[in-house]
Amino acid sequence: MCPPSVVKEVASASLQKKYPDALTIAKALDNGAIKVRSPSLKEFKFPLSLHRGEKDALRLALETKDSILATDDGRAIKAARFLKVPFIITPRIVTELFRLGKISFSVAKASIEKLGVIGRYSPEILAEALLSLKGET
Repeated sequence: MCPPSVVKEVASASLQKKYPDALTIAKALDNGAIKVRSPSLKEFKFPLSLHRGEKDALRLALETKDSILATDDGRAIKAARFLKVPFIITPRIVTELFRLGKISFSVAKASIEKLGVIGRYSPEILAEALLSLKGET
């Protein structure tokens, strides 16, 4: 489940032209693999300042039973920890997709390596993800 504000941030028409990942997300939205829903909590106060998409995603996670917040935003992760909302980050998503047989080892490994080039994650997190991949083979 994904709020409309997040869809706009990650899969707008302009982003789809520029980034293959945005097009993949748009296709998942089109075929119903990802559902869009607005959070009903509007006046919830967060412990720190967040962008609209992160706020909406956290609100939706708070009101949806058994949800897991997917985020790479450091502030959203801190807020999720504070609010006791389970979360997952991209390297873990990649390893889970491989474990579930949704992507191949080579695609998973290339994805983790690309995250290293982007520079968002520490070498320790990426090494752990690569070791996890190799442990599943």
